[in-house]
Amino acid sequence: MRPPAKGMCPVELWDNMPEITPPLQRAPITPEHLTELVSLADPQISPDERRVVFVRSHINAAKNVYVKALWMKDLAGDDAPYPVTFGPKDGSPRWSADGKQLAFISVRGEKAQVYVLPVNRPGEAYPITAHPNGVSSFEWSPTGDRIVFGAIVDKEERDREDNPGPDGPSTGQAAKGGIPANKQDPRVIRTSPFRTGTTYFEDRTRHIYLASVVDAGAPLSVPQRISDGDVGFAAPSWSPDGTRVYSAASRDVEKGELFRLVDVVLLRATADRSVVRLSEAGYTTGQPKVSPNGEWLAFIRYDENEASRSRSQLVIRSLKDDHAASRAIFSGALATWAWSPDSNHIYVVELAGGDFPLRKVYVADGSATTLTLPGVNVDCGDQSTNAFAVSASGLVIYVCTHPDSFLSLRQLNPDGRERVLYAPNEPFVSAHLVCPSETIQFESDGRSIQGWVVKPPGFSQESKYPLVLNIHGGPHAMWGPSFESLWHEVQAMANAGYIVFFCNPRGSEGYGDEFYHANRSDWDAGPMADILRGLEHVIAGGNVDERRLYVTGGSYGGYMTAMIVGVDHRFAAAVAQRGVYNFISARNTSDLPFFFDREMSGVTPWDDVEYLWRMSPIAYARDIATPLLLEHSEQDFRVPISQAEELFTALRTAGKIVELVRWPREGHDLSRSGEPKHRVERITRILGWFEKYAHATKN
Repeated sequence: MRPPAKGMCPVELWDNMPEITPPLQRAPITPEHLTELVSLADPQISPDERRVVFVRSHINAAKNVYVKALWMKDLAGDDAPYPVTFGPKDGSPRWSADGKQLAFISVRGEKAQVYVLPVNRPGEAYPITAHPNGVSSFEWSPTGDRIVFGAIVDKEERDREDNPGPDGPSTGQAAKGGIPANKQDPRVIRTSPFRTGTTYFEDRTRHIYLASVVDAGAPLSVPQRISDGDVGFAAPSWSPDGTRVYSAASRDVEKGELFRLVDVVLLRATADRSVVRLSEAGYTTGQPKVSPNGEWLAFIRYDENEASRSRSQLVIRSLKDDHAASRAIFSGALATWAWSPDSNHIYVVELAGGDFPLRKVYVADGSATTLTLPGVNVDCGDQSTNAFAVSASGLVIYVCTHPDSFLSLRQLNPDGRERVLYAPNEPFVSAHLVCPSETIQFESDGRSIQGWVVKPPGFSQESKYPLVLNIHGGPHAMWGPSFESLWHEVQAMANAGYIVFFCNPRGSEGYGDEFYHANRSDWDAGPMADILRGLEHVIAGGNVDERRLYVTGGSYGGYMTAMIVGVDHRFAAAVAQRGVYNFISARNTSDLPFFFDREMSGVTPWDDVEYLWRMSPIAYARDIATPLLLEHSEQDFRVPISQAEELFTALRTAGKIVELVRWPREGHDLSRSGEPKHRVERITRILGWFEKYAHATKN
């Protein structure tokens, strides 16, 4: 596909191209179409700038699995990309310094390992690690003869590494050992938190290893662990001279705040396992990356007393002067960031006003230039920069989503010229009814609130339509019309005949510090006022059937859905997903207990149980008259399923209309990365619940 002409927005572009399918014959987008969309991620430019490798994912609907493989695109010319691996679980591609080898993480047995693929000669990918617990992240050494990687181990496994038996080391040499069959029988808990995602820690923490890169067929080297202790270490990063490794580590395991109090640490690429904490007084810090010239260490920091609430700062510290103070060069909501090859600036993807622009921040003074944003290099509409890579000459390759399309791979030259490298979803978009989004602004308590309206196909100003109010999580998340995990869901709802409205109420990222902090100790009344005023703004347009209003949301959106129907009876039906419904019980069952304390300004159940009860949707269970569907994952350790069980039982015993859908094998991220069939059925059930009560008489 050729890039759009300057001054032409994507809608105009499609209107001036031959149609694959005439507009009236385009098919509606349904929940099942999730399986036809292709995802792109993690582009990496070769050192010679001739190629880019990226992760391409699609769904095998018959097997109910995702297929992730590495694809390559030659940057000279318009040849189509081609696969260099076939999955099914390949990711994290990284070029060696000389560009002759490509390393990546793949699951080709029981555990994920690092594989190496020769690029300039024929050859199969072969493993260079065999850690029995699997590898979670890695990075090439500057010389290309070693890698540093992270893997989880417990104290017993570390002891066996240090004192190998007659069969040699238990980790790294061969894929044996791992989690014993009886490890979970019984499960003994000694730390808090003790689980996250969908797994238990099992007393294991991530440690950092060095391993030599061997040739195909050669015996694997025994990896050398360079960290120690019952402390977890984050993804490692090399210094340019190859003598040091930077990471981040938990500060105080005994306090039970593994995810909150963290320090950037320095490890030596030797066997002494010394750990130097590069602490910042009053801050929790992480994501360290050394500038390519070795002069600066950049990292992210947060106020440690407000870790769940404060906005991030991108900070640099001189590695030439041990006494130099750190200097913040960027403050805001950062999605991802990376050094420029010349070390003069840092590229950041920021959450800003419903967009995800790529900005270039200058190290010297912190000034920034915007590279991707409507009116800069994209001709119209909102867009999301999902992932990016930068070459030595300043060439940017990035993945983006647009409201009128889905993920594509693009090239942005230093002079601002842009072209589309790969648009795998273009045939789908051309053959289906993609409903455009409209941005709205409305006032609420003196604040300007941004929202979006997506109207159904064939929308007519003379007709009225049912409306779905969709509420984001967080509560500090930020949505926009090009938000990747929202795109298909909104399109499926609009194509089912609904007007879809969503907004970023107070507390959302992307609108400045005051806005971000505006829901402190106020998860309910303030944000609810913003959301409902936005709903009334849309209703005032005259096209909403007020007998058929519906509301849904996940996580914080699930909380708000349940809270709204407890005090507002205008909705015909509601679906609350993975929500917090009882602050009192949620605090000590979540894997982030400190999060609730900070969100409620430090109030715990021992301080003011009545206040937390008033903030909980379950307190209003007797007042809920709206038919309510509760959806929750059985392995949700962020918001345990007991939250849904409590509210379901309270409503059911009170004779309310309520159902509970339990999703087996799923965690908090069901809507984003759950089993494909579950993700499809989730949207189908939401729409089915709304349709069931399309003509019900409300109380």
